[in-house]
Amino acid sequence: MKSLLWCVLALTITAGPALAQVDTVYVLRADTVLQARHEEDGRWFYELQEVHVSARRLHLTQRATLIGKEAVQQALQASGVGLIRRGVLLASDVYLDGFKRGDVEVVIDGERYPNACPNRMDPPAVRVNPLEMESVRLDKSAAEVGSGLGGQVAFRRAAPPEAWRVRGNLVYAGLNDQTLDAALALEGRRHRLTGRFVHGQPYRDARDRSFIERYDYLQESPYTLAEMAFQGEANAWTYGAGLSVGQDIPFPYLRMDERENTMWNAFLAYQGHRLYVNHTYHLMDNRLRANAATMAMENDARHLTIGLTGPGYEIYYRNWDTWNTMTMAPMGSNMQGGMASGMAMQPMRQHMMPDLHLISTSLARDVARGAFTLSGRLGLTRTAIGEAARLSFYQTLYPDAVDARWFVPAALSLSARTMLTDRLLGGLTLDLATEAPAPEYLYVGLRRMQGQPTWTGNPTLAAPRRATLRGLLGRGAFTGEVFTTLADNYVTLTPAARDEARFITYANVGAWLTGVTLRADGPYATAQISYTLGENLTENRPLAEIAPLQMHTTLRSPRWRGLSASVRAEAAAAQPRIDEALGETRTPAWGRLDVGATYALGAVEVTADLENLTNTLYYQHLSYARSPFASGLPVYEPGRTLRLGLRLVY
Repeated sequence: MKSLLWCVLALTITAGPALAQVDTVYVLRADTVLQARHEEDGRWFYELQEVHVSARRLHLTQRATLIGKEAVQQALQASGVGLIRRGVLLASDVYLDGFKRGDVEVVIDGERYPNACPNRMDPPAVRVNPLEMESVRLDKSAAEVGSGLGGQVAFRRAAPPEAWRVRGNLVYAGLNDQTLDAALALEGRRHRLTGRFVHGQPYRDARDRSFIERYDYLQESPYTLAEMAFQGEANAWTYGAGLSVGQDIPFPYLRMDERENTMWNAFLAYQGHRLYVNHTYHLMDNRLRANAATMAMENDARHLTIGLTGPGYEIYYRNWDTWNTMTMAPMGSNMQGGMASGMAMQPMRQHMMPDLHLISTSLARDVARGAFTLSGRLGLTRTAIGEAARLSFYQTLYPDAVDARWFVPAALSLSARTMLTDRLLGGLTLDLATEAPAPEYLYVGLRRMQGQPTWTGNPTLAAPRRATLRGLLGRGAFTGEVFTTLADNYVTLTPAARDEARFITYANVGAWLTGVTLRADGPYATAQISYTLGENLTENRPLAEIAPLQMHTTLRSPRWRGLSASVRAEAAAAQPRIDEALGETRTPAWGRLDVGATYALGAVEVTADLENLTNTLYYQHLSYARSPFASGLPVYEPGRTLRLGLRLVY
């Protein structure tokens, strides 16, 4: 009943103009005033540097959101992307209409940034610096280059201005979440240099319980993220490079933590054609946990991506290599910190991702005729492993396994929209898509100790495919969207056995997903309520990892003498539909309330937000993993948190 009241609150809000997702989006940049003069009649005339206007008509399956003063997480949620918390905020991943992980690609100016961690400890979505970004666009159709089976989340970097300026963000969180996030950008003459530093402590839940009490950590170790990036433009050329280093980022939803993640990238573009490269070194282990005393675990991963992308095409190459090491301690010994006081057993070292090589290319085109838009994408993908001897590992469960697979990713999207009345807009979209299975679904491999089932990919997986019918109605500030998806060869985790050996592996199943989203957008109010139902048609049980009914609403006051205020309510219903075969458990309903205030004075803006005002103890349904490395513990959200911010543009 409590969650129903929260949802009713969202639906009773009235708002202003909307329908940005089905209309033309204009991005207007006026970076500085070059000259101003005051005429005798009292009028002012301003000479601005060149203003660029770019317009693009969005399909019904797309939504664009400018990244302004809010955090990247807020911009993602405003565009309709769900976030899965798996620890501190830097550990969040994306969720979209029942699709997640590799099904939803995250790109930055068309550049792919695949994860190096098989458990996706290094998702790019929430680690981008907002000072570098201009907008984020959500596309559910899968018909554009850079898309996955469930679509894409596309960030766009902002162009550096001609005039010199300094921009800065400083955010301090206190009470239950202790975090400092500082970012600075120096830009001018069409070049930009940015830096960001994040330092934090693992948060406490609403009962003031720490990660030590909740998740069996040895101590509350601080975590850090440091980034630097450079971007420039000269004539028709654009270029840039960056470096990001994260250390000791806790992931309580898993049995290990991210101890180091070093990612560097570079790109060179000419008139929209972009050559890019990025490399990630990722190290995770369990030495921050008490369970390291009985068994030490470590993953060492390296990932290289090289790509060329442009209007309607892309080609990219991935090389992914991961080693896992596990060492059992003899009885009576102590291996905390990785050192045993007694004689440790011989470490078991395994090629978890055996030198994987992936090359893929695709072409995309779209045609608009009146109310109709037709988009299509066609490509070719080859996924192979470099260590042929590893093939025998998969053949234990899959005798027909091979060391290389070819796939033909493709998508076709047909959408139509029309004014049903003078104020009511209607639209309909049909999406057909097929995509290569994620590489980890095919070739991950790990024998586990202590009687745990072996984790193995399935090299015989067929390419998943889906057909989605999506309808939309909009009137003024309000939009309603309903969709239904039939998926064939949908990839899901499943238990398996061969003789007396137990496995956790991947299988193709038939799946049905259907859902509805109601949304209102305006200058002083935003509200959204959404629900997705998922069913495993092959095994006749609920589909795993499906979010329950969710809602959020935000009320904003008009600005008065530089001061404005906001109230945000967020809630979710209980989720009784679970896949018990994978160890899912029911999650209860919850609701939380946030309040905030902003004061702007010239180039300075000060913000204060009190999150989880009622100090509610809760966790989200997707906050714990179903992967073999899962801790099996739900990740509780932070308790009451005070967040103070300072923004500067000079």
